[in-house]
Amino acid sequence: MWGMWLTMQAHQDNDDNVYCYENAVFYCSYRFMKDDRNLPVLWHQCLLVFVQRYKEDMSSEQKESLFELMRKHSHDKITPDIRRELSHSKCRDVELAEPPNSHLMMQ
Repeated sequence: MWGMWLTMQAHQDNDDNVYCYENAVFYCSYRFMKDDRNLPVLWHQCLLVFVQRYKEDMSSEQKESLFELMRKHSHDKITPDIRRELSHSKCRDVELAEPPNSHLMMQ
């Protein structure tokens, strides 16, 4: 949990390796699928901040995994915000699937 927060803070404004950081934090948080403990509020807050920052850089598979994670670990007040953020954002693999200059082909 602390590693996730520190990674986000250290690279908050550095977009050079955004996928590298996003993947690292994603896998760090997804490891909690195996954890049966009741996670603290700080964990849910970190997940919310992570999703707010990197939601557009996630693949559709990663988003589905986070929805699965939230079914296992949820917080009454924070999880709905995380779900909303994920639901109303684009996936990086969907954006990349569009051919370049597709708007020119439609003219």
